Amino acid sequence: MKLGKGVRRILKGLLLYSDLAGLLDKLIYIKLKVQEPVLLIIMYHEICKDIYYERGVSAKLFEDELRLLLRLRFEILPLCEALEVLNEEPGKHHRIAVLTFDDAYKGVYEIALPIMLKYGIRGTIFPVAGFIETRTAHWAPQIGFIVRSIKVPSTIRISTLRAFININSQHDKDVMLSYLLNILPKLDVNEIRAVVNELSEYISNQDELGELFERVMMNFEQLNEASELGFEVGGHGYWHVGLTCINKERLYEEIEKSLNFVNKIMKKHVCKTRTFAYPYGLYNNDVIDVLKEKGFSAAVTMIPKVESTRKWNLYELGRIPPYGSPEAPLTSFKVQLLKSWQ
Repeated sequence: MKLGKGVRRILKGLLLYSDLAGLLDKLIYIKLKVQEPVLLIIMYHEICKDIYYERGVSAKLFEDELRLLLRLRFEILPLCEALEVLNEEPGKHHRIAVLTFDDAYKGVYEIALPIMLKYGIRGTIFPVAGFIETRTAHWAPQIGFIVRSIKVPSTIRISTLRAFININSQHDKDVMLSYLLNILPKLDVNEIRAVVNELSEYISNQDELGELFERVMMNFEQLNEASELGFEVGGHGYWHVGLTCINKERLYEEIEKSLNFVNKIMKKHVCKTRTFAYPYGLYNNDVIDVLKEKGFSAAVTMIPKVESTRKWNLYELGRIPPYGSPEAPLTSFKVQLLKSWQ
């Protein structure tokens, strides 16, 4: 049953009042006391910057969430260190939070890292190895940039997808972008490249498309610097494809090359544990088996849950998204946190 606007406005007002009165913080604290030890993993992508298909979490919200975790007496660690601590001291009532950043966007280096270092904390970055090694922008920003650049009106033919798309308005562009982003997980790297190449023929600013990596992505040197500062660099596949939608040979290739990249950067890091983030959140038993075989010790999903270490599965670790209502982002984040307890 859908609630009317008036009812939603009243509920939002009550939540804001509860937050101002400190009630939400108290409820979270009670949950923590009852369910410790806990592992809270938060899933970020970009921070503050525009990556053509979405704008990242604002710097203010990011810092507000970080300060909330510290106020709630969370120890904030990279995922690999958190898992090693929990493994070494299984009986202790740990309260650990992990900030993860998928895809390694530029704002993570330019905005998130300085904020975190100010508070003396570190997190986990999950770059897509192939993008970094070939200096290629992530598929989603590439497609977002192209769709934004298409002139109106246009008729777009994408033979790889057997699709004709008429673009007559900004709304049509939004629908087209949503369609393309939703179909990406079903395609392998050569099919995605073909789609991007076909789309790029409809824009005049192809030089800007070629420069997109420098504008929106962290590079190898920046990832290496983050690792030297104590941040973990984990695996996120080699070409960011849906791992459940490719054949076994390609699955081995995606995971093995991802691990090789991680080991190259993490060789001086104190952590020996290697962690992985499933592209698009897609995984199954075959994917988990290959992760184990190749040497990844744990993996994070996109399932929104706070982990109780008494009943977790190391290859199905949940993560909380940081997004919330634009009118009250921190309050809605707290509500989301309360709803995600298992």
